[in-house]
Amino acid sequence: VVTNGYESLQSQYQSIKGSLESNQYGAPVFIQSDFQEDNASGEVFALIEHEFNEVAAGLSSADYWCDVVLLHINVKGCDVKFNDDSESNMTLYVGRRYFQTPDQAHEMQYRFNKVSSSPNYLHVNLTAGDGPLGTSDYLLTFEAIPFNESTSFIHFKYSYRYGFMAKLALDGYLATIGRHKVGFTITKYDDSNNPIFVKGLQGIVERNSMRYFLAIRSFLDTSTLTREQWDTRVQHWYRLARRFERQFIEVREKEYVETKRKEFRTRETTNTALLRMN
Repeated sequence: VVTNGYESLQSQYQSIKGSLESNQYGAPVFIQSDFQEDNASGEVFALIEHEFNEVAAGLSSADYWCDVVLLHINVKGCDVKFNDDSESNMTLYVGRRYFQTPDQAHEMQYRFNKVSSSPNYLHVNLTAGDGPLGTSDYLLTFEAIPFNESTSFIHFKYSYRYGFMAKLALDGYLATIGRHKVGFTITKYDDSNNPIFVKGLQGIVERNSMRYFLAIRSFLDTSTLTREQWDTRVQHWYRLARRFERQFIEVREKEYVETKRKEFRTRETTNTALLRMN
């Protein structure tokens, strides 16, 4: 039986309802990941205290998604070229966790596609063919449906393919600075009943998926702010991330806020210059 997007997401909610109600996060959030020989994906399902109309209005535009993804620690810049109401071209500049200008980062060409938008269902995709180090087939997909009058149920998925060069780079990272970093899936418990979290590539894709989810949450939680109040949004992202200190222990507030402040100013300066040229 083929179901529409609304019914499919409703069905997914029913299947993970127990995990949303009781988990190690103390919040209605469920995370899962999958990795195969050349593909990795992470998914976040959550109930958020924002009515559906607010979510749909805030996340159905590529321009707003630039504001979202800029909160991710590795996104250094974002530009949008609008094609029509449903499709746009987005350029993301992806780099290291410290400050970099767009020309110092890796440029990725994304296509924003509003797949479906109805009174009870929103589905948007961001897709890119090529990424750094031979990675490819990037997909960021977001879905939302109303849960009740004040709450929405959302689904976010992040996936990509990696080739030989990317595998070598990941192996080197996981053998050195990434060897102690963990994801969110609990693999087992130690003798003191403390959770032991997944590591490796699965941990990487789960952390990145959660970073984007926290960016979505932060954007919606601060949607009434003006762009001049960017620092407040950045600090809000950091406060959310602090709840998962084991996964994001390397992020320091002063470094993150100052880095994002510089990157936002760079974006605003660049956009102003382009407007003058046009």
